[in-house]
Formats: sequence, C-alpha cells, structure tokens
Amino acid sequence: PALAWSNRGDSDQISARKLDIVSVNYSRLATFPNSEADFTGPGISDHTPEIVTFRQKSGAGKKPFKFYNFWTPHEEFAPLVEQVLSTPVEGTPMFRLCTKLKRLKAELKIVI
Repeated sequence: PALAWSNRGDSDQISARKLDIVSVNYSRLATFPNSEADFTGPGISDHTPEIVTFRQKSGAGKKPFKFYNFWTPHEEFAPLVEQVLSTPVEGTPMFRLCTKLKRLKAELKIVI
C-alpha cells in the first residue's frame, strides 16, 4: 500500500501512514472497471497526492492461442500442421515462426 502521510523525518523516528483511501460506488466501478488510483511521490506537503484515472472497459482484445491435446488425434490435425509449417515465409527466423503459428491458429479455428 502507498503511504499517504509521513512526518517527513521531523523527529527521531520517521513515521508514515496510509491515511487516504479511494472509495467508489458500484455504478462508477461498472462504468469504469479498469480504473486505478496511484499515489504520487511526496512533495512539499506532508500528504501524498493521489491521481485517479478512470478507464472504460477496453475491447475484448486478442485472446492468446491455447493448444488443446484433444486436437492431436483428429484426422486432419497432423496434415494441417505439416502443410502450414512447410509453407515458405520470407523474413527472420522469429518472424517466419510467428507467421506460421498465426496461420496455424487461423486454420485450426476453421478445421477443427
């Protein structure tokens, strides 16, 4: 947790406490589910300013590819993998691999 107040070392012992909180109602949270609150570094005050950034739901975005073992016995799996991976692609080795895997992902979604 961020420390929102300190005695700034004015005594023999430095004391710091989390005094400030962020509260939000359910409606605001539903509208801006990706929001966050950040405490900035200490300035001239003994309190640390807090910045709340309201972010709406982002798009679904791309889902990561997941390989499922139950695909392997499918009669079209091995020939499809062989066909896609043997297709020539120009570029660096990493670019070729990534391109082939993207193509394989697209083909697996169609066929299997």
